Amino acid sequence: METVKIVVIRDDVLAADTEKLSAQLSQEFSQVTTKCWKVAKSPDIKNNLHIIGPDLRHEKAIPVTKSIRNKNEAVPIIAVRTESSLPFKLSMFDAGVDDYLGTPYDAGELIRRIRVFLKWTKRLEADGSVIFKMADLLFDYNNLVAKFDCGSVSRLTQRQADLLRFFSEHPDVILDRGEILYHVWGKDDYFLGRSMDVIITSIRKVLSASLAVRLETIHGKGFILHTK
Repeated sequence: METVKIVVIRDDVLAADTEKLSAQLSQEFSQVTTKCWKVAKSPDIKNNLHIIGPDLRHEKAIPVTKSIRNKNEAVPIIAVRTESSLPFKLSMFDAGVDDYLGTPYDAGELIRRIRVFLKWTKRLEADGSVIFKMADLLFDYNNLVAKFDCGSVSRLTQRQADLLRFFSEHPDVILDRGEILYHVWGKDDYFLGRSMDVIITSIRKVLSASLAVRLETIHGKGFILHTK
């Protein structure tokens, strides 16, 4: 059994769906707890992963997700929800979830998705200093900072840094959308793709301080980070 601290966020009263979900995860991971959404709005930074439970009402799920993400840019958040509408899914990704699984769900699939995120975060923790110098940009991955020769300095979110790192490792090469999603999120998924597009837009704003480095969309193919 893996030693992992997972929190399932519930509504005011513990519902059967959330209790079942917690029991399923407890068979695979050592520390699975449920927390009322009111407590979860002030998350423990030592948690390895958060799950927005299926019984948490719509009007609470989004603000709780935003609160967790604002306090911790790196912790993975997975939504396991009964809502299937596209607008709600997109609003959850915009709020900060990394993955979305509708109900009824397969417990084996959920566990495997969790392991993908845990493997990625452990890999990040094990990494040493990672710095990229490209033209007039100095990108410090570990400290989530982009510095430019013009004097501009931008703080990055963890997801921005993860994406920019992957692009920086493959400069001046066209990268396929699916390839990027697999390497950064662990799978190629429509909703994760929408989330990635939002983050890429924010990275472009950061790179606007550079005279040489820019991120271009190659329609029908993917993206390329120009560094020359």
